Amino acid sequence: MNEYIQMQRRYAAHIILLVGKFEELPLAKKWGELQSHLPHIQTVGAALEAQVAHTDDNEVLTLTLQFALNIAPYLSRQREINHPEWLAAGLTASEKLGDRKSAAYLWNELGSHYTATGDKKKALEQYQQALALWRELAQPKEEAATLNNLGRIYFNLRDNNKALESYQQALTIYQTLDDPSGKALTLKNLGRLHSQLAAKETEQALTYYQESLALSRRDQASDSDRRDAAYTLNDLGFVYFNQLKELAKALEYYQQALELHRELGNKHGEAVTLHTLGEVYSKTDPKKALTYYQEALPLRRAVYDRWGEANTLSGIGKLYRDLDQLKEAITYLSQAVAIEEESGHYALAKDRQLLAELKGLGAASP
Repeated sequence: MNEYIQMQRRYAAHIILLVGKFEELPLAKKWGELQSHLPHIQTVGAALEAQVAHTDDNEVLTLTLQFALNIAPYLSRQREINHPEWLAAGLTASEKLGDRKSAAYLWNELGSHYTATGDKKKALEQYQQALALWRELAQPKEEAATLNNLGRIYFNLRDNNKALESYQQALTIYQTLDDPSGKALTLKNLGRLHSQLAAKETEQALTYYQESLALSRRDQASDSDRRDAAYTLNDLGFVYFNQLKELAKALEYYQQALELHRELGNKHGEAVTLHTLGEVYSKTDPKKALTYYQEALPLRRAVYDRWGEANTLSGIGKLYRDLDQLKEAITYLSQAVAIEEESGHYALAKDRQLLAELKGLGAASP
């Protein structure tokens, strides 16, 4: 091997080691921590991705796999660093190296990527691949995590029966393992599912949420647990506002969620809560609602949350419709529909119809 190739591989190994340090940082410090190194990360990622399909060189395959494993947690939080091909390259390397555990992990991470970018059906395929491997490898904790991910996909696709089945399987595993973090996450997901099923399920949803919150706030809770707690607080606000019609209680939970997301540096969660506050005020104080939506929108884009971006664009468009600002309503709804068409969003038919109606009104206006 010539000296130039050796130098390239030493450089790649150094960048891979650097990326691996990301997981050692407290959660609140992770955002932006690698920004100054991104040109080097991009160079190494592109080089390895270009080589992996055409080589059986063990060192290149090992470097590619390690790069994918190290970069995956960063990609999951910095969604604007949009490189699923790096994960796919790692998957190719893991299969060539016969590393099935790493392959299962990367299938799961690819599922998370496609979930965030709105391609729910593709995400479902990745998660199913991961689940099959985790079961073959007898890795129950990882199996339960993937079952939770599958449950969320089924929930978003409005297949409540399969969502419930996935969550119940995950909860059984976490109870067997006595894993409080896993139980908290699954109980939160069950709470969300039951809050959407029927009015009679509201009390059951609240029970799941409160059990989840207690586990996420235990003395030994990690930053990841606290992040789950913030999402649970947001969901509790949703139930109190939409099902129980208790605005003051809902706002109390939303404010707690917003503060915790900001403390943890969780842009995705902050955007979710800001958007929800926009929904809360959309009928009573449209201008205040618009402020919340406008705060949420750049955060949605910053974390490459395409479904969330479509939801917020749609919300802004409808507010402008209610404010009789037709041109602005059409602009925002057009952007929402474009993303919904690209991602198979559940609101596509309704938003497309509304957009057509608004365009018709615009054409009829003098």
